This record gives sequence, C-alpha cells and structure tokens, in this order.
Amino acid sequence: NEDLHIRQARSDQILKNTTQVAENIDKEKLANHYIILDLIEKLQEKDRFLKEIQTQGLKSLVPYVLFGGLVLLAITFFPIAALLNLFHDDSFFYMVIARNHAAGLGYSFDGLNATNGFHPLWLWTLSGLGSLVPLTGDLGIRVVVALQTLLSVSAALVYVRLLNRYKASALIQAGFFLAYLFLCTLADIGQESALYGLLVALI
Repeated sequence: NEDLHIRQARSDQILKNTTQVAENIDKEKLANHYIILDLIEKLQEKDRFLKEIQTQGLKSLVPYVLFGGLVLLAITFFPIAALLNLFHDDSFFYMVIARNHAAGLGYSFDGLNATNGFHPLWLWTLSGLGSLVPLTGDLGIRVVVALQTLLSVSAALVYVRLLNRYKASALIQAGFFLAYLFLCTLADIGQESALYGLLVALI
C-alpha cells in the first residue's frame, strides 16, 4: 500500500509538473504571439507614416512640375533669334556632329574627317534624337532646347525632392529650383550640363 501511495504521489507530481510546463509553454506562446502582433502593428504604422510622408513629398512637387512645364514651353517657343543668341558655338558643333553620326557618317564635323573633343554621352543622346528629328534649322534648335530643358527640369525636381526629404525650407527649395534651371538651361543651352546634372541627381 505504501508503495502504491508513493507511486501515486509521483504520478500526481509528474502530472502536475507536466501541466505546469504545458501552461508555461502556452503562456510563452501567447506572449510571443502578442509580441509578434505588436511588431506587425508597429511596422504597419511605420509603413503608413512613410507613405504619408511620401505622398506629402510628391504633392509638394506639383507646383514645381507645373512651373517646369511652363518653362519648358516658354523656352522651346522663344523667338528663334533669342535662342540663337543663347546658343554657344560648341552647341552648334554638337548638333552638326550628332546629325552626321545619325546619318551614318561617323564622328565627323564635315562628313569626311573624324573629329573628337566632345562629351560622348551627350553626343549619343543628340545622335539618337537626330535619328528621329532632323537637327537642322529652327526645328533642330528648338528640339535640342526642349530636350535640355526637360532634362534640367527633371534634375531640379529630383534635387527639390531630396531637399524636401531633409526638411529644407520652402524658400530654399524654390530658390534652388530656379537657380538650377537658370544655370543648366538658359546659361548653358545646347551643351551637356543638363544631362550630367540629371545623372548626378539620380545617383
């Protein structure tokens, strides 16, 4: 009888320990469950916050996009005499080489002799454009101006977006946008600065 009582006591103790372990495991699982739910909720909240910031940032670009579009139209349809005065000698040099390259004459100014001294990426861009639109006369000049202005506006928007992300004031953003457009468009028409400015902004 005594052995039976001992065995019964041990059995009860084992059952009790097993029950406690099971309860502890259940409690631990429950705690982990709540921890996971809390993490998910925090991640969702962070995601909502980031999306809200992103949306606000994109909305803040709307005035710049509209203004940039107006600048693009205005400069593209400037009187041709004004555009010619703004064009650099090197800009015409680029247009002629790009036109010859698009026509299959290679990197040549006169169509006979090879030349160099140009920025390849900008020349390739103009050459690709020249395969679609003839880079001659008033149309050629306006097309190059439109391309450069589009690149400048795009780069300026990227920079303004970065300034907005770093909480720069609206005055600084607007000032930078206008200064950038002036320096890379009106002050350097027909040259490679707008393209490289956009590449630097994207990098």
